[in-house]
Amino acid sequence: MIDAESSETRQESPGCDCTDPSCATRDSDEFGAPSGIVGRGVVEFRIEDMDCASCMATIRAGLSRQPGFVEMTGSPVSRSLTIAYDEHLTDTEALRRVIGDLGYRAHVAAAESYERVQIWRSRRALLTYVSGGFFLAGLLVRLLGGEGLASHSSGFGASPGLDGTLFLVAAAVGAWNFLPKALGALRAGVLDMHVLMALAVVGAAAIGEYME
Repeated sequence: MIDAESSETRQESPGCDCTDPSCATRDSDEFGAPSGIVGRGVVEFRIEDMDCASCMATIRAGLSRQPGFVEMTGSPVSRSLTIAYDEHLTDTEALRRVIGDLGYRAHVAAAESYERVQIWRSRRALLTYVSGGFFLAGLLVRLLGGEGLASHSSGFGASPGLDGTLFLVAAAVGAWNFLPKALGALRAGVLDMHVLMALAVVGAAAIGEYME
């Protein structure tokens, strides 16, 4: 009697023709699609430059144009993305290139050669240190440099002076933290915060507000 009921239960299981009771636990994956579909691939990337939801939105917009892209989940807190894709139309390397073209460095999480870099030793942190150093130098010149070094005017065509020059260098160095992302967002057709930051920097320099 028990064997007959088990047989009926296995036959009623949707999407499964076999008699293996464990098949019921493999009917679907985390994206809600049958895991047994031929050609279904899933890869996890570590994205060290992904800071916020705006970054994720830009990456999603760029990937949505890639043939074979199915779905993406992730978190800017863990800086990881899990991407489902059709193996007949794309592959892991193609997805990684798309993310790279958007201004983000992607590493396959399972790769043995991948080593996560601590945030304070990352390229972004180093650029921030250098940019901050130039900004502080410019601020000191403005406060202590006197008439011959500090700029005293603003507006279009205003001379930056030594302090303004230092501020411009600080902005140029710091911009490498977000300018590639801004260009990537524009390529993806997204007006995100990185684009707005780039426009703000250019606008401030254009009107002579170098400290801004």
